[in-house]
Amino acid sequence: MQIEQYIYTRLTADQSPHKTTGFQSAFMPAGLVGKLHAVSLESHIHLPDSTIVQDKRTVFWVEIDRIHWQVILFISSLPEARDEFGRAGISLVHGFLFPPEIWRQFRNPLRLAHAMDEHRLHTIEDVLQSPMVDRKTGTISPFSPGVLPADDASGCLPPSNDTERALLALCYRIAKGSANNSALVYKGTSKAAELLFGRIASYLPRELRQRLAWDSGFDAGKLFFSPSNLVAYSVVPPVTGYQATFHPGQERIEYTDAAQEALIRPHDVFSRWLAFCLDHSMASDEVDAVYALSRIIQEKLPFTGAAASPGFARANEEAIRTWLAEGTDPLIPREWRGPVAKYLTGKEVQELATGGFSDPLLAGAVAKAILRGQLTPSNFPTHPPTALLNSKEPRLAVLGTMWSHTPIDKHALLDIVIEEREQILVLLAKAGTTREGARALGFTEDEIKFADAHFHSRFGRMVRSFFGR
Repeated sequence: MQIEQYIYTRLTADQSPHKTTGFQSAFMPAGLVGKLHAVSLESHIHLPDSTIVQDKRTVFWVEIDRIHWQVILFISSLPEARDEFGRAGISLVHGFLFPPEIWRQFRNPLRLAHAMDEHRLHTIEDVLQSPMVDRKTGTISPFSPGVLPADDASGCLPPSNDTERALLALCYRIAKGSANNSALVYKGTSKAAELLFGRIASYLPRELRQRLAWDSGFDAGKLFFSPSNLVAYSVVPPVTGYQATFHPGQERIEYTDAAQEALIRPHDVFSRWLAFCLDHSMASDEVDAVYALSRIIQEKLPFTGAAASPGFARANEEAIRTWLAEGTDPLIPREWRGPVAKYLTGKEVQELATGGFSDPLLAGAVAKAILRGQLTPSNFPTHPPTALLNSKEPRLAVLGTMWSHTPIDKHALLDIVIEEREQILVLLAKAGTTREGARALGFTEDEIKFADAHFHSRFGRMVRSFFGR
């Protein structure tokens, strides 16, 4: 795995591989020549007054040949450096570009930044003397990072208060592109801003994380012309743009208008999880799985096997119920989806989702739907799902015989509680089981008495037999 590099600084014509004076993309990534244009990187570079910001990092992603590379730019002022006219104000940008096989290993996008410190070039002299720099071609060679630090196995802690949850909700909207071009502005130091931005990014799926771009020292910047959507300033606020400004000392977010403030309200399956749950510290793969499940439920897509966390299921019970009733997934036949969604309690819907909609749980859900909806072949002709009948769910094994006309397994009845045995016998009686048949199966006299009103007379059985009902 190779990490590409990039250098932007102010050079004299003699120093420049392009023979030009001034700030420039002096050395482009050698492994991406012809694929990456300088403007893709330069547009993310903002150089504030060096008396305000001496050192900062900018984080964003660029797409190259349909592959998203994460970019971290180390931007530092060089107070001792002077140009050929003796003028100060020189800065050095040393950038690192990480391919997906590297950056996707880390939940916090800044986790890689600490590992890059030892590879940084700190002065123009260091750049010009580096064996990685080719002053003729204007490129800088990639390098192998060796052993990278392991990601934090415990992940990141969830937002601890309503303000942080609001910031996360807004950044989710920003990453999805549904925030009306809002930008989150942090009033504070670069280091403090980076800690916040990293935590927020870590609770977004990788697919959305790569749509964020942050600049932790954006004093006096023009947001309207910048690709950055998360910025910080310490002295001079940015201008233009649709800003939502966070004042950490006051735990207050200052919105431009009411419409922007409304963006933090939960509006879809994933944002409800962000707002109410965030069950625990989660790894990147878990966050990606939550987002994938959110899309499945939101867009009524086929189920792919991911179980929901308890918090996710609590926050999205109604959405899950709707998906059960209307989704395109072949978990169970469409005719059975409606009754299952209708007759399950909220807690049961949650248990179904947290259990990953397994066959045993679905079989239990179908059995409950039959009992609570009083479903029999006469009012619901569709046969219960055959695959679920093999799941050893005792209630469904007994109830399914109303449609299959197969013998009832006495042993299955032994695993059913008394209250449900009584309800099951009521349905069996409606479907044609006689009192004698119930006794033969092992139902007690009390249970037979409970279902007494539903047994049909001999004449009724003859009529049903004659008409096929």
